[in-house]
Amino acid sequence: MSFPTTPSYIGQKWLDGGRVWQWNGAAWQAANNSIFWEEIAGKPTYMSGSTIVSTSAPANPITGLQWWNPTADRLFVWDGAAWVEPNTSTTYPWDTDAVDYIYRVEAADGQELEQATRKAINAFVIGCKTDAIWTALKASCIMAGARTLAGALTPLVGAAPTNVNFVSADYLRKTGLKGASAKRLNPNRLNNADPQNSKHLAVYKTEPEATAVDTVVIGTRFATSGGHSNLYTQATSGRQYFAANSVDGGFRTGGGDSTVATGLIAVSRNSGTNIVRQLYGVSTNTANNSTAPNSEQLMVFAANSPTFYSTSRVSFYSIGEHLDLALLDARVSTLMSDFQTSIP
Repeated sequence: MSFPTTPSYIGQKWLDGGRVWQWNGAAWQAANNSIFWEEIAGKPTYMSGSTIVSTSAPANPITGLQWWNPTADRLFVWDGAAWVEPNTSTTYPWDTDAVDYIYRVEAADGQELEQATRKAINAFVIGCKTDAIWTALKASCIMAGARTLAGALTPLVGAAPTNVNFVSADYLRKTGLKGASAKRLNPNRLNNADPQNSKHLAVYKTEPEATAVDTVVIGTRFATSGGHSNLYTQATSGRQYFAANSVDGGFRTGGGDSTVATGLIAVSRNSGTNIVRQLYGVSTNTANNSTAPNSEQLMVFAANSPTFYSTSRVSFYSIGEHLDLALLDARVSTLMSDFQTSIP
């Protein structure tokens, strides 16, 4: 990279290496909510240090000169007669929340992601916003795609999870984080942080439980009272329990063998008398009365006791308000499929 040796002012922006950089008075840092450049003819159209960055058009330009207007967030090229925007019709629509997340992952990884991986994440965020489910995500991690465990535990939204005993060997870029006894994540979100009658929990399993044991893959703890929220499997009965601020253990089902199936499992409460469960591509509504949620800490890969450790491999989790689980399932499934081709 070739930054100016004498920056003009604090906040000055510079395009180099495919990113917008900003002078903070002591060093050049990647600017938040910058944009990536679309790939043209198989190559990234990244800007070089020779590009002029100015809020006004450069005087006496030569043909081919590139000018970046940081105020308008637009790139222009002098065609010999006028300033034009290159490839306007094919400009890639980068979402600012997606870009912010990608930059944070790359900072944690210490290196950049593949452009196709970036685009898969970007498409996921845009898709969630299109489906009107984005704002319901309050604490969420995409635990795949990143190059390192640190990158995988970078939050998509909400607080960063606290890692309890997971190590780098537990993480695979294409399939996520492998659970085991004494290993769990604390997403740092209390069960009563969301409304009593608007609540969801979701995880995407890429590998099922290793053995038929009692597990809580996400939630507080399994109980028959007390406003709990969890996704729990009881090995002795083969039943799975879906609870969201439920007083009686929630929705019980014998379908979906946790030692065989993979995909999204989730629960969402959309009223005081109804919850929806998503189990490996199938949505079901059931009558289930809500109760005031307890203030227990939610956990991923275990109950908050901690007990009932999950041995599945998980590539995504989400906690928040009610949303359409079928839409979330489709978006996460597409993202995980895209990672299979974008990651070498």
